[in-house]
Amino acid sequence: LTGAPGTGKTRTAGLAARCMGTPLAEYVTDAEHPYPLVQFHPSYDYTDFVEGLRPVQAEDQKESTARFVKLDGSFKAFCRSVAHVNQVHTGDPKNDPDRRYFFLIDEINRADLSKVFGELMFCLEADKRGCSVQTQYRNLPAYIVDQKTRLASALPREDDVFADGFFIPKNAIILGTMNDIDRSVESMDFALYRRFEWREIKVNKDLLCKAFQSGGFDPLLKEHAAEAARRVMALNDVISGSGENEGGPFGLNRHYSISQGQFAHLPEGNHKFTNLDALMQFVWDRRIYFLLREYVRGEDGPQVEAFLSQCASALKVRTEEQETVQ
Repeated sequence: LTGAPGTGKTRTAGLAARCMGTPLAEYVTDAEHPYPLVQFHPSYDYTDFVEGLRPVQAEDQKESTARFVKLDGSFKAFCRSVAHVNQVHTGDPKNDPDRRYFFLIDEINRADLSKVFGELMFCLEADKRGCSVQTQYRNLPAYIVDQKTRLASALPREDDVFADGFFIPKNAIILGTMNDIDRSVESMDFALYRRFEWREIKVNKDLLCKAFQSGGFDPLLKEHAAEAARRVMALNDVISGSGENEGGPFGLNRHYSISQGQFAHLPEGNHKFTNLDALMQFVWDRRIYFLLREYVRGEDGPQVEAFLSQCASALKVRTEEQETVQ
């Protein structure tokens, strides 16, 4: 799922996993999140995702000092759980056609994906699911950590479903979310692009109206959802342009659109908005203004100020300069 920031991609992915997937018992923290979720970042790598050496205290150690052993990363641990459940239900650890298990990756484009996925680039392909690959740490015994004692014990070879090589079960589904502007790498690996289906969540008036009428938003937005959505879309037309002016004055595109996320969970307390104008002014002053200024950092000063003034007019708010003059 891709789209501008704040369009509800992570929430949508979670809803999809809940509706279409089967929970794995060890990942169920509550009814709202019965699936594993990780968020990628620049420090995330292969040892976090697939497998690697980690310091632990082993069960057979007499001394209290830790040692490094091979542990599953987040995704391999998930695949191990899926394989074991498949074995119970069908006798085949590689598939259960009646059940699907979802693994969610938030901000998938904020890590070096070639470094994170490694040889998984091969076994992610639909026709390679269930095919075994030899991982980087295949010569070391596998360990598991008891979540209560925090001690690691070697997994007996006959009980290791990946003893002959790691595979991704056919009924293991990855759902990723990303947007084009919050990125820590210049671009995603094209090899990974080809292994996913893509759905874009675009900012439009209907999306904004439905969002403003849901929970997590100030009651004023629910009451004036249509007008609030109209103003936000007018702002986005200034940011990214339309028609002959597509791209706007700075070449920004729809991925820079302002979405409902900028209006969600406004701080409570002294900020009691008397009308929609006051709410919009607050969001502009505290959230949108500085974000837009960051988008056009380094551009010509007068042109930037004119752009920000046009954005404020579209949202029907005042800039600091206008307030100073008054």
